[in-house]
Formats: sequence, structure tokens, C-alpha cells
Amino acid sequence: MNKISLFLTIVFTLFILSCNKEDKIKKETEDYTVYQANMRLPLGAGTNSVVFFTFQNNTEQSVKVISATSSLDAKVEIHNVLMKDNMMFMQQAEFVEVKAKSNIIFKSGSYHLMVMGIKDKLKAKDLVTFTLELDNKEKITFKASVEGLNKIHSKH
Repeated sequence: MNKISLFLTIVFTLFILSCNKEDKIKKETEDYTVYQANMRLPLGAGTNSVVFFTFQNNTEQSVKVISATSSLDAKVEIHNVLMKDNMMFMQQAEFVEVKAKSNIIFKSGSYHLMVMGIKDKLKAKDLVTFTLELDNKEKITFKASVEGLNKIHSKH
């Protein structure tokens, strides 16, 4: 076998192995999917931010998202925006229930993750890891892209 054939065989083998690794990851998390995850870049010298994403429950059972953590040196809470006496206000939510075979969009004006007291220096396009804990003791980890205010609101 010449050097070019050997090289192409090695590259092709590595490609196949990497595809199989991704398939395993997908199979391990196929019950739940998180996608379109974005985190707003804190404004100015601010230390608070929000995270928006879609959580898809692919199972036959309802599930509750009961808490969240991140790779940041910060506190993460689940919040919701509510209307009371014609005034909108935000409050911490004990949980978010996601019905079987459905999804919940964590977005502006609704459920979202509130990240408070961020000590890390963030910049646009950074990736931040978040972990959601479910009431069935499962944990779902995903990455959110840090984006400027204008970009994040156009996605949700």
C-alpha cells in the first residue's frame, strides 16, 4: 500500500469512529433534547444574564425541570414572567413541567434561566455549559452560545 492510500485509510477510519461516537451520545440523550440555546451577554458592567432554549421531551411521561446549574461562577434559577394587575413581573419558578412528547420554549417574556452574580469575563460566541436537573433525577447538559442582545431576541 502506498503512503497516500495508507493516509486515506487512516483518515476514513478516524471519520467513521467519530461518527459512531456521536451516535452513542445521541442515543444516550434521545429522551430529551435541548436546542437553540443562547445566553445574553451581560450589559455593560452587569453581572446578570438570561438563557433561552427549547427543551424537548421525547418520552411518554411528563417531566419537570426542577433546577439548573452552569459552568460559570454564578447562581442559576428558573424564572417565569407573569402578569398581575396589568403589570408584568418576574419570579422564580419552582419547576417547569414538560408534557410527554412536547416541548417548552424558554424565551423572553416566559420561562427562562436567570444567571445572577456572574464573576466570569464573557464575550460574544463563548460557550457556557448548563445542566438541567429533572424530577426523575436525570440531568441534561447542554452548551449555550453567548450572544449580544439584538441577536438573541431574534432567535426566540
